[in-house]
Amino acid sequence: RSGATPHQAILMTPHYLLSVQRCKQRIIEGSARQLNVPQAGSWQASVEALRTLLQQNATHPLRLPLEISISGRWSQLAMAPWSEQLLRPATAQAFLQLQLMALYGEAVQHWQISSDDAPYGQPRLVCGTERALLQALRDVVSQTGHRCHRIEPVLGNLLRTLSPALAPVR
Repeated sequence: RSGATPHQAILMTPHYLLSVQRCKQRIIEGSARQLNVPQAGSWQASVEALRTLLQQNATHPLRLPLEISISGRWSQLAMAPWSEQLLRPATAQAFLQLQLMALYGEAVQHWQISSDDAPYGQPRLVCGTERALLQALRDVVSQTGHRCHRIEPVLGNLLRTLSPALAPVR
């Protein structure tokens, strides 16, 4: 969807935001901007920096849809082993939550958990991100009049971008 459609790609880290405009997976020349995060470290400070960045873009006649990649500091990844519990949505979420809790502890209870759709019998890549962070991002995007196509961990962005190159040759 976003490959051929121009969009604004934003990398959100604890210390800075990096924004570029892309079309057909290529960066549009001269579109790169970096904004340092005051009181760096917390996701709340980075969300406020995102608000500033998007408000600065408010006068731009074309509000490009956003794709936000968030730092690995705020999105935890793991490989979950295959289980029959993954076959039913009601048990899959609980199983994935337990897998993340074994690694990251009780904080997982406040995370939104998602996973890839690996083939039957294969392990799944699981991602947990604090619900409050995701809601804050959605709120800022909405309040500044933008649309967001994707919020994902930076590693997810990398894997998605490289996936054609990593696909097995048939």
